[in-house]
Amino acid sequence: MPWDQLFVLQEIDAQIDQLREELSKASLLGDKSNAHLQSQIAQARRDEDATLAQLALRERQRRETAAFIPDAWLRHYDRLRQRVRTRPWVVRLQDASCPACNIVLPSKLAADAARSGQPVACPSCARLLLCRTPEQEQ
Repeated sequence: MPWDQLFVLQEIDAQIDQLREELSKASLLGDKSNAHLQSQIAQARRDEDATLAQLALRERQRRETAAFIPDAWLRHYDRLRQRVRTRPWVVRLQDASCPACNIVLPSKLAADAARSGQPVACPSCARLLLCRTPEQEQ
């Protein structure tokens, strides 16, 4: 299983979020309370078609990438992404502690991740932790 696809998915999702934010900014054009943003909003309006095309491309890439990830892990990732607003949602496990929240992981959990190469969920922050297997390091 190419678990690194989770990292690709994470990056695509970040790009999709940024594109949606740009489109949202463009929709503020008529609001008088945002007059100080007029030049930025006008630029966003001009770029709207290109942004929509980029968004469609990234959403297609997301579907293609997500097809490689087992449903149970994809659901966990999507729930995590909704619950935790800041990246990363997927992190590389280097030692016996979670790089995102710094909690020391139970030794069995870290050993299972290292042995199997499959993701494990951090018991504290629920982020997906990936450990490189010996085959991946070569």
